Amino acid sequence: MSNKALNSTKYSTSDTDSWFTTPDLIHSEISHYMPCLKDKIVLCNANDPVQSAFTSYFINNFHSLQLKRLISVSYIHSKLHSLFPLPNLVPPYVLEYDGSSHTVTPTTSGDFRDPLLSPLWKMADVVVTNPPFSLFREFFELLISHHKQFLVLSNLHAVTYNSIFPYIQDYSVHLGYNAGNMFFRVLPDSNSISKPNGYFKRIGTGAWLTNLPVENRPPLILTNPYSPECYPFYDNTNVIHVDKVANIPLNYPGTMGVPITFLKYFTPDLFTIVGKADHGKIPFDLFVPFVNNRKMFKRILIKHNVPHSIM
Repeated sequence: MSNKALNSTKYSTSDTDSWFTTPDLIHSEISHYMPCLKDKIVLCNANDPVQSAFTSYFINNFHSLQLKRLISVSYIHSKLHSLFPLPNLVPPYVLEYDGSSHTVTPTTSGDFRDPLLSPLWKMADVVVTNPPFSLFREFFELLISHHKQFLVLSNLHAVTYNSIFPYIQDYSVHLGYNAGNMFFRVLPDSNSISKPNGYFKRIGTGAWLTNLPVENRPPLILTNPYSPECYPFYDNTNVIHVDKVANIPLNYPGTMGVPITFLKYFTPDLFTIVGKADHGKIPFDLFVPFVNNRKMFKRILIKHNVPHSIM
């Protein structure tokens, strides 16, 4: 699925197809963070409540997660009535739920950028949502400026944004437990004849981004020794090109350019992120990755903290 397709439906009141996060996708990630959510106020502020499944997930699991409060913001028309008997409100509105009672309050805007919603940012302990990919930079900047803990869905390529990469580099922000192929439910517009109940689309570069602790990452098993014939240097550098994460040489002591999918395995005890190779225009973006005058896709630049020795 292209970003264009996804972004075209986010924050739109037009009658077009809409993309929504599935309950399975949410549960497979959030279930890892139960201790982090205990007694916390959770804010879902960048998705249509219920339709995207975030609100319904937290309501249905409110007590097992031992939440303190849930706050969910509706930007467009939603099916909140399927959970609560609500007055005939015209969206946008804010739902607050404490495990036994709820309030629904109209608001001037459900847009997460609206300054009038700033009190919700300040009230929340943890932000959990699926912001629109096209606005992810702005959403991330608000997370940082409000000093929030968060667990949000993103496109994996967002980790290389100049405003985000320094947090990835020092591991204050990192990938969650699931990254790669993710399926989203697509609800067609009211005029659709084919597949009136919706269908599923796959994102091959989906990723959860978080500053909550992630434990027990899958081990990165490396078996390839370094060989000059197998690992060319990027043009005019002393950095070697690694085509696949599995091919990272276990004993190379210098800097290596690896795919961004390496971040699924990254732990700062084993590797140091030196920078990235993309445009080469800022200090931590060190160069444009060419090999024999052929441009490579952007790379994360890493070094072993302690390279393995080969006997």
